[in-house]
Amino acid sequence: MRTPTTLTLTLTLLGLITSGCRMDPGEPDYSGHVGLVKDKGDPTDENLPGPYPYVPGEDRLMLGLFYEGGASERVLLNGQTTHYYIFVIQGSNALTYTQETDGDRVEGRVSDRIILNGTPWWGGGIVWDTPADLSAWTTLHVSLKSADPSFADFAITMGSGTQYKVQASAYGYTNDGEWHSLVIPLQDFVAQGLNKATIKEPFILGADGGNSGDVLLVDDVFLTQE
Repeated sequence: MRTPTTLTLTLTLLGLITSGCRMDPGEPDYSGHVGLVKDKGDPTDENLPGPYPYVPGEDRLMLGLFYEGGASERVLLNGQTTHYYIFVIQGSNALTYTQETDGDRVEGRVSDRIILNGTPWWGGGIVWDTPADLSAWTTLHVSLKSADPSFADFAITMGSGTQYKVQASAYGYTNDGEWHSLVIPLQDFVAQGLNKATIKEPFILGADGGNSGDVLLVDDVFLTQE
């Protein structure tokens, strides 16, 4: 049986940090505006196993957010070298969305509720200051739910300096108000040019447009080796 470990990027979970830039190609600048992600909602006592329950001994990487289950390896968020950013509109410090926990989930006790602020674009995600070698990992899992028009489709991004995107709809997501558990081969990013040996942005969501108040639920995000 494999004992869960942490990657060298990991310290302790100190909190969720927000900062700003648009998800343009090239090396992003995350140096600006800092805020706080809200941590509230309606957690429950029942701990759901999720559509792909963790089996001790299997290889599973937890990225520090959007997942509460078991893992063989973890990269926790520390706000110093490993971050969660909500991007802002530069020049205005306007967050493109706010975020809270929600009791409606597929795994664990809560999901995360993304609430759009009506900005011309929205985006945010997990960013590491030091590139990590994820060459052994083959598959990204994420569960998504929305019924709002702003989330008819949106990009799921991984980055190794340059960012590479796939569309959620290509993996079975629709905004029909039901949970959809997506299984995304990392090869689909690699085919665009992603270098899995130098990952700095393992999970980013975003799109152009969006109506203020529209909601997306995100849960059960992890990597596997398959």
